[in-house]
Amino acid sequence: MATPSVTKQGNEFFRVNGNYLIDPESKPDDLLVDALCFLEGAAEIVSDAAEDVGGARGRTLWGALYLIEMALGASRAASSRFNEVATVVRS
Repeated sequence: MATPSVTKQGNEFFRVNGNYLIDPESKPDDLLVDALCFLEGAAEIVSDAAEDVGGARGRTLWGALYLIEMALGASRAASSRFNEVATVVRS
């Protein structure tokens, strides 16, 4: 499990053989795009694991995948709204 810490480059979000640093000046819509990428990756991993495992544990993984897919849907809707607001503001 990752432990958040603060570095000179920004707040460390997680570490897995590399670092994901959040720039203090990052825009919310850019962070949302990153979150979508992480969720999509997690969905693929959980889906593959659920297919391999089967049984009760597989059903638990399918449940986790469903929750991830709901988070993806909410994140995509938020991203779409960010884009709508940005378009209106620029007009």
